[in-house]
Amino acid sequence: MFAGVPTMVMPAAWRPAPITHAALGWNASLEAFRAARTVLDLVEPGATVDVVVVDSLDGDKSGQPAPGTRIARHITRHGHNALVHAIASAEHGTSAALQLFAFESRADVLVIGGYGRSRALEFILGGVTRELIAHQRLPIVFVH
Repeated sequence: MFAGVPTMVMPAAWRPAPITHAALGWNASLEAFRAARTVLDLVEPGATVDVVVVDSLDGDKSGQPAPGTRIARHITRHGHNALVHAIASAEHGTSAALQLFAFESRADVLVIGGYGRSRALEFILGGVTRELIAHQRLPIVFVH
């Protein structure tokens, strides 16, 4: 049986402190939902949570709200200040865009769903999880 738990990977110089600002990488996957739940457990009451959506349209013709809006509303109901940010990966890729956003917005931690594909496929093709670990700039919590 597989029991996935959140895993925090930290830079060597990082020192523990209360988390008052988190960035949540959001793509509406099962792993992202689990990451959102983990954010609620990690952050201090009243914390700021940036819901970061990479390379997604602001909305579509079906009248659905922009990606990230519903999870931000859920986080807000738990007493936090949630903001949705739609960013482009540009030439750097999703992992670099997520990490750059979190770093520049001075988030205490980046929380993402990790290994959304099978580990074998991630190993062959690479992926956001591997790239974030390889080029880490701030504490990252992976949830799967």
